[in-house]
Amino acid sequence: RMDGKTPTSHEIETWRLEGGIVERREPGVVFATTGTAAGEVDFPETGTYVIGVLASGTACEGVYPVVQISVDDKPLGLASLRQADWHTVTAFGQVEKGRHKVTVAFVNDGTNAERREDRNLTIDRVLVARDRRGDDEVLLTAPAAAVVVERGRGRV
Repeated sequence: RMDGKTPTSHEIETWRLEGGIVERREPGVVFATTGTAAGEVDFPETGTYVIGVLASGTACEGVYPVVQISVDDKPLGLASLRQADWHTVTAFGQVEKGRHKVTVAFVNDGTNAERREDRNLTIDRVLVARDRRGDDEVLLTAPAAAVVVERGRGRV
């Protein structure tokens, strides 16, 4: 849950790119091999943040691209694309106030020549927003597949 404000949008094509075939190409950056894009992001306060990646990709052997999102070279989470069309995948975690290096990495490149499949990733932008989830919610996994919520003397 975001705080109702529009997330800060970061144009990935201005970020530093690394990788064999990682190129700036409209509308953003194409990852034809594993690689990274890294940029500086200013976090206005200490707290939990949701970092979203607006992406599209191609599947190989039924598996879509996986993006690792890191802050200051510490993994925040893995996000798997679910379809070829543009959509946002997210990771979340605690970030201290100030400027930090945010890195998005394509980590599961793959090809199958027999089936003429090639797993590739395109990222348009990176979105950053404060996560305003209540303090009584404890996320047990990242992404949040299981959540504990304190209610009175019990838990849900």
